[in-house]
Amino acid sequence: GPYNVLEAYERLLNRATSKFNKLIDRGTDLRHSQDSTAAYTRTFNVYNELWRFQQTHRAALVEAGLKRSDIGEIASKIGQLYYNFYLKCADTNVLHEAYVFYEAIRARQYFTADPTLAPAAAGPSSAAAAPAAHPGLGGAQEAQHAHHLAVKQLRYYARFVIVCLMLGKKEEACALLQEFQALISAFAMAAPPQEAQDWALVIHEVCGFLNADVGMPLPRSPGT
Repeated sequence: GPYNVLEAYERLLNRATSKFNKLIDRGTDLRHSQDSTAAYTRTFNVYNELWRFQQTHRAALVEAGLKRSDIGEIASKIGQLYYNFYLKCADTNVLHEAYVFYEAIRARQYFTADPTLAPAAAGPSSAAAAPAAHPGLGGAQEAQHAHHLAVKQLRYYARFVIVCLMLGKKEEACALLQEFQALISAFAMAAPPQEAQDWALVIHEVCGFLNADVGMPLPRSPGT
């Protein structure tokens, strides 16, 4: 039944998340260690298994409550794995793999569409949208869920812009930056002031990267 599939999915997700967190926690030290490639390979293998599992059992997982944002989070972490591995090996083919997953998140609106996994539009969205509310949650729980999802979405956008710049996809980076700025402006209206300020600094830094790369005027940061 769907709940047996969900239990298997959650076990696999927990394994993948554990390996991912250990890899990220070790950070720069791991990039220069002898066992780093093996550690990345083990983590990639688990995420590949998880990705195939959710594709194979999508219908049962949806019935059990899987949401689009859940798939988006997996795809985002796979993209982050590729990006981090690129920092170790400097192979642009690896960076392109990060781009593939990040672009799919945007095209399929994993963080912005209806939270259930109804069929999604195949093409990229023309503008960013705030994460959808979670059905069945009330008051503070819904606000907390929306905040948590918004932060994931912002982190994804920050990484995607940088990956596009590193791959020379300047027009796409500019379009993403506009969406990113709109999301941060919306986020700042509901977020704690310090958190809103932190994200304003992030957008300022990303704008700086873009300005240095393409020689365009520095876009205005939200709230300034």
